[in-house]
Amino acid sequence: MTPTIRELGAIVRARRIALRLSQAELARDLGVSRWWVIQLETGQAAGAGLATVFAALDRLGLALEVAEVGEADGRTSELDVIIDEHRG
Repeated sequence: MTPTIRELGAIVRARRIALRLSQAELARDLGVSRWWVIQLETGQAAGAGLATVFAALDRLGLALEVAEVGEADGRTSELDVIIDEHRG
């Protein structure tokens, strides 16, 4: 399942909280403003540089996988659970 930008933001927020990082700490580590982190976490980061988004994921110990549609192995991942919870 491919997450939307809003769902990706929810995943980032959940992971940041699990790591007990504040938005300010993550922003400092990435060299961006706290506002940038807020925008990412709320799915409003349309103008965010892709390299910085990947840096944020790396800092949080996350990664995106790219695969052809239909090649999912059928397993449910932790990210799928977060996405499903976010979708309600």
